[in-house]
Amino acid sequence: MNFPLSPVFAKLVPLTGTPEQISAACLYTALSERTLNGKVFDSDAGTSGRQLDIAVGGGSVRVYRDSWDQPILLQRFFTSPELNAPPYVKAGSTLRDPFDPAGKLAQAGWANQSAAAGILGTTFTNDNRAVLVYSFGKNKVLDGFTGDDILGYKLRSLGARGAQQP
Repeated sequence: MNFPLSPVFAKLVPLTGTPEQISAACLYTALSERTLNGKVFDSDAGTSGRQLDIAVGGGSVRVYRDSWDQPILLQRFFTSPELNAPPYVKAGSTLRDPFDPAGKLAQAGWANQSAAAGILGTTFTNDNRAVLVYSFGKNKVLDGFTGDDILGYKLRSLGARGAQQP
C-alpha cells in the first residue's frame, strides 16, 4: 500500500540540500502549515520571529532558528544509550521501544521488515526511539551529540543537553 504525499510537503520535494537543511525545512513545514480542526499554528507569532530563510538547492526555505541563528532540526527515530535507561524506560526491562512494547518489530524474519526499515530510515531493534528536535548549540557545529548540541528530550532549564557539558 502506498500513502500519498501530504500536499503540505509537496513544495519540499524538488529541493536538494544537506540532510540538515531538509530536516529543518520539514520541521518548519510540519509545524507551520499543518492544520488541526481547521486551525493553523501561527508560527511567526508563536515563536516571536525566530525564523530564518536559508538557501538550498532549488530554492529557499524558511526554518526555525535557535539562539545562535542556526537552524533547528528534526530527527526521526533518534536513539541513544541514555534513552534506553531510566527514567525513559522501566528499570530492568528488556522491552524498551514504546512504539513496540512487545518487541515484535525487532524479531527477524517477517515479510516486509527490510522494506519497512528502508521507508522509515531505521532498522528495527528493541531500542527506545524518539522523534527529536535538536540544535547545534552555542558552538554552531553539529557535534554528533557529543559536544554542546541541545537535544529536545532534555530540559534546557535543568542545564541538561543530552551530551557532555562543555
